[in-house]
Amino acid sequence: KTLSDNLIGFPEQIFYCINFIESTSVKEAIEQIEIIQDYNKENFRRIVDEIEKDGLTKNVLSILTEFDFISYELLSEITEQTSDSILEDLLRELNNRAVIEYIGADKDYLRLNEGIKNFLMRANYSIDQSIKDKLKKHIEKFTKEDNMVESDVSDFFYSLKGALLNDYKFQNKL
Repeated sequence: KTLSDNLIGFPEQIFYCINFIESTSVKEAIEQIEIIQDYNKENFRRIVDEIEKDGLTKNVLSILTEFDFISYELLSEITEQTSDSILEDLLRELNNRAVIEYIGADKDYLRLNEGIKNFLMRANYSIDQSIKDKLKKHIEKFTKEDNMVESDVSDFFYSLKGALLNDYKFQNKL
């Protein structure tokens, strides 16, 4: 294995690796690769500790761990923000810190950085019961809709997965 096989692409980890090599050697960096790997764990812990002090941020992070990707509209609906600017500012900050990334041709969807998502899932990060209840009601509503295919893609996939996992019955519209 090479050093690059053990880096997950966070710029800070790469800079840390470069500094480690400059202060030691490539051979020592390879021999002590766990130090470089642990940098991510500590970095993720620091990032999460900083941003989870805010209730909205914690809720957004927990929601994002549940979704592979999510539209802004669905995230806004789930968090029930009274002001779009508050959620937009939070997402901008999370994006600037490489915690989330925008995807899609028009950047209509967002997802949690894979490294942070894996860290949060290993740490058993979970959503509040009130959000679980909202998502459950959302899935139940989805199973009763006629136009489920016309909903946004993230909503469709999440709701379909949730309905199937919970053995919900779909209304037969054929």
